[in-house]
Order: sequence, then C-alpha cells, then structure tokens
Amino acid sequence: MVYFASCGVPSKYGSWGLIEALDQPRENAYKYQAVMNFLNSSARPGYCHAPEDVNYEAPDCASADECSGKGLCGLDDQCYCYRGYSGTSCLDASYTDYSACGYRCTFDQGICEVSAVIGNLRSWHCNCRAEYHGGTCSKFSCSNGCNQRGHCIAANVCSCFRGFRGGECEIDCGCGHHGQCDANNECICDQGWRKSANGGCEWDCSTVDSLGCIGPGESACAGCTYGTCVAGACQCWAGYHGASCASRNASLLAHGEAAFGINVALTPSTFVDVMKTSRRWTSIWDADTQPGQFSYQSGTVMWSSRQYEWGNGQAITQDADGYVTSLEKDQSVITLTLRDVCLHAPKGRYVVTYDGDGELDFGFDAVPAAFQKGRIDVDFTPTCRRECWFDKAGWLAYCSDNGIGITIRRVNPANPLRNIQIIMPGFFATHEHEPFHPWFLKNLERFSTVRFMDWTHANSESWQSEGAPRTNRSEPCDP
Repeated sequence: MVYFASCGVPSKYGSWGLIEALDQPRENAYKYQAVMNFLNSSARPGYCHAPEDVNYEAPDCASADECSGKGLCGLDDQCYCYRGYSGTSCLDASYTDYSACGYRCTFDQGICEVSAVIGNLRSWHCNCRAEYHGGTCSKFSCSNGCNQRGHCIAANVCSCFRGFRGGECEIDCGCGHHGQCDANNECICDQGWRKSANGGCEWDCSTVDSLGCIGPGESACAGCTYGTCVAGACQCWAGYHGASCASRNASLLAHGEAAFGINVALTPSTFVDVMKTSRRWTSIWDADTQPGQFSYQSGTVMWSSRQYEWGNGQAITQDADGYVTSLEKDQSVITLTLRDVCLHAPKGRYVVTYDGDGELDFGFDAVPAAFQKGRIDVDFTPTCRRECWFDKAGWLAYCSDNGIGITIRRVNPANPLRNIQIIMPGFFATHEHEPFHPWFLKNLERFSTVRFMDWTHANSESWQSEGAPRTNRSEPCDP
C-alpha cells in the first residue's frame, strides 16, 4: 500500500516525485518524516487523550529488541518488518541493488563496489584501475598522450601515425606527413612525392625539374592567363578559351540572374571542401560520462537518448573563426555535413586535414580508415532510408541520422584544433588552388559576372548600393 504517491509530478526541488509505501524504512521515508515532524510540532499537550473506559496497552516487542528499528511492533506484539528486512527481530536484510557498473566495469577494467546504502537500497559503482577512467571504466590513456603523434588504442599502447615510430611515437622520421618510416627510421615518401635533399618529402611530377609542380603528382603549366592549371593543362574560366586561356569568347550572356545558396544539404556541391557547408558546433555529453548513457540487456548495448541529445546547454568556447578552443569536463562538440542529401553526395574516401592538437571522431555514414598527424582518411557511403524520407508516419527516433558527423572529443587549449578541411574524393591534390566543385562552375559558364552574397548579412550593402561589376578583361569574377 502506498500512502504518498506523486510519481511524475515535478516538485519545486527538481524531483520527479517520490513514492513512499507503508513498509518503507522510516529513515528514508522523507515525506512521512515531514508529516510526522509537523504533527509533533503542532500537537497541543493534553488535547488528545483516551476515554477513561478504554484500557489501552501499547504493543510490546522488547523480546525482539523493538524490531531492531527495521519494522513496526504490531498489536499482537510481533514485528512487521519494513521492505527488505525479515525475521522475528527484522535483522535479516535483503537488499535491492542498483548497479551502474556497465557489464562489470567494461570487462573487469575496474571493480564494482558498493557506493551507498540507504535502507535496503544498495547502489554500486565502478572503482577503475589506475590506467582506466569513466563511469564504467571504458576510457583509458597513454603516457605523454603518444606525443600527439598517434592514437591511444589501449592503456599505454600507442598506434603511431604514419611517419612516426616508438612506444610513445617519439621518433619522427621526417616525412612531414607525406610518407612512412622504414626499419631504419628513414622516410619512404608517398606517391606524388619524392625524397628531398634534407631527407623529407617534396612534390614530384613530370615537370618538377622544368616548370615545377602545382601539387603532389600535379604537373605545372607554362601559363594560364584566365584559367586554372590542372594536370599540366589549362582549364579556362567561363568566357575564355585557348591553350593559355587568353582569348575571350565572343558570345556571353550580357545580363542574367541566378541565385545560389550554400547550406548543409546543398546538392550538387559548391566546394570540394565539404566542411565549408557544415553546421555550427553543438555541445553534447561525451561517451561514458553521464548516468544512464547505456545499459546492457542480454548482451546488447541499449543506448539512451542522453548521449545523443542534441544540445546539452553547455557553452562552447570558440575563437573568432568559430573553432573550439577548449572543452568543459565531460563535454564534446559535434557538427554535421552532407546531411539529408539522400545519396546525392560522392561515395568514397574523403581526406580530412587539420592543424593543432586534439581528438576528432567521425560517425553516421563516415568511418575513419587511416590516420596521420594532421590527416584522417574517412570512408563515406551515403544512406537514404525510405521510411525516413518518404513515409513520415513510420518515422523512428534517429531514423534519419546520416551524412558525416564530426565530433571533437579533446582539445589542447594551447594548440587547439583548427583549419579543418574535408576534401571530396579526387580533389585532394588540387583543392588548394581549385576550391570550387566542377559541377558548380559548370552552372556558371553562361554568366559573365557573379556576385556572392552572404545569407548571414555580413555584407550590409543592398544590391542597389553595390558598385558596378568590373569588366571581364580585368577580373572575370566580382566577389
């Protein structure tokens, strides 16, 4: 029987209600205590007394040590034990256990110990071994953080990035992120690179000794007046032709308008760097930091919405360019790109480059495949589930989680992660001098002038106040 029940009703103290039963131990029946304290403080002496013709004898459980404080003495002088206790004197305890030990502290990387006992309720938590931490001891660390030259894959076990060796990745083979170490700690350069005089790696191409290179494996051109050099040949800008793109086309659309918008779900792509179309950073809880993030049922990990709750309200510390400079305790930040494009994005290996020290993680349709210092190769296979897009009546929680999820789990405030790029397949060698996707440029061929306006109103001038566009002879694009 329940004498106080308000489960589901929030109180002014932030509780979601509290149920108290008749057989609940009095020391943790707080509502009962409050009521009895009020009655005792409000009672007037002599106001309540038994009639003279009533012979009342209080129950006597002295032989049972007054039920040991774990029960009530009944009129038949017998103990009626609180829930969790039994026996003539209520000394036999049976606990109701609440465990947060997550599959025994992640396969015995810690010891499951009692953290609190309130009445017959007993709570357990993980006491992690020295090299592990986290609510269920699922996290670990390596000495010196692998010198920021590798991944910590187990407690004090480093997997070094290409170009580094040693138990803590302390040996730099001098590849400059463009090769791997041999047995003698010397560099074997990647394709499109060659060994330089100082033992490092430099660009290599067919014109390296004559015209130089414009990228790894990318030959240079003798000259491109109004064009871009690609693989040793000039690709002319819209409105120009010729071997060196110096001749202007006779027919151009003199007047015309077109509106182009750039956002997270834009297709076809505008930039070969899809990080440029990502969302703002959003704060979430890091894994294995919050109670109830996950539980194990029949060997299956059951994730709650707590970890993936979109926005936990924590402030994000960022620099002027929007990069995260520090994280609070248990905080991660996440952003998305190529979201909800429903297969309209190139499948393949994307190249992620970044500066600084920290930990980047990828999810949804993206799987990390290879790591270097300052570079992560990610395999991306876009998905599109019919029930998420075309059958909204059958929508399920997190049904449409797709695209590339980018999570920052660690940041070094002295050298934060920044300049993050996610380059589409086939564009890594040329992305620095060809930032726009060919599909986007193809759509602009028939226009002589292009203005880029800012949706966030950074350009405060109206169209009418904009200056006249420059001629095509002086500059073909008016940003």
